[in-house]
Amino acid sequence: MEPCRLPPGPGGGDRARPAGHLRWSGEDRFLTTHVFLSAGLLETTAADLHGSSAAQVAWPHALAIDDPVLAAVIGGLGDSALAGAEPVYAETAAAYLLAHLLTRHGSLPAPWPVRGEDVRVRRAISFINDNHHLPLPLNDIAAAANLSPFDFLRVFKLATGQTPHRFLNRPEVLVKIITCGVCRVAVISRSNRRETAAREMGAERFVATDDSDPAEALRAWDGGADLILNASPSTSAAAATLTGLAPDGTLVLCGYGSEPLSLPTESMALNRLHVMANPSGSPHDTRDTLAFSTAHGILPEFTPIGLRDANAVLDAMAKGDSGKRSVITFD
Repeated sequence: MEPCRLPPGPGGGDRARPAGHLRWSGEDRFLTTHVFLSAGLLETTAADLHGSSAAQVAWPHALAIDDPVLAAVIGGLGDSALAGAEPVYAETAAAYLLAHLLTRHGSLPAPWPVRGEDVRVRRAISFINDNHHLPLPLNDIAAAANLSPFDFLRVFKLATGQTPHRFLNRPEVLVKIITCGVCRVAVISRSNRRETAAREMGAERFVATDDSDPAEALRAWDGGADLILNASPSTSAAAATLTGLAPDGTLVLCGYGSEPLSLPTESMALNRLHVMANPSGSPHDTRDTLAFSTAHGILPEFTPIGLRDANAVLDAMAKGDSGKRSVITFD
């Protein structure tokens, strides 16, 4: 008989749930999988999902939960552990498990009433999101919030932690401008294999780095690009495109490798070039991406796989043979 203690309730500490027990019986041998989720990861996930501390989350008073997703993930973790999977496999599954538990089984107390300043900031952000493809002077944004420019600066920074200018120049806003069709797009890839798909999606120009220098190709394209969005997990691939920017252009690193980024100082200074980085992939990013895709009719292309196929797909990705994006589904 094994003692089992449930997660602490709101407040934590001595206010933990009462202990319970799980009992197994039978003549055959059996294996159990024990999954430990760290407090640090729990706090980070709760902050990403709800913007609050994990101590505020209320958990159900139940010793066992009938959840097919949990059963599939934990069963797959047990099989992978026996097969000698790398630690990163368990770490990735832990983040997903916490997001699922917090979303499916956790609940938060009722939110505080919305204050007048919050409403005005939300109105300003809605105005920015609806007009991000247009020039947005500070006076126009402040007017949308029914505030003077001075009061708007104070209220906006207090609510968001950043100035309106910095908010406007977030990488996700720049991506929206690109995908709304108000810009001309060039796609850079290692080979010509994806050229047809890129042009079908609206790319005006396709550059294969196996055949040509990407920076030279971009400079020959009407003097260079105003924005380069690097999605490749390679810092050197991003660096190779930097001098292909037009004056006042920006390189945004959404993908990068472990190697340092070397910058051409003289070219950057003379042409006023900028480099930004953004760690994408949080639950907030996922929700924003889904909402934006729904609004613009953007559908993903992927291959559904089971959890037990994940290792084979990872091996194929390492060899560059994975093809379309693979998504784990639970039947």
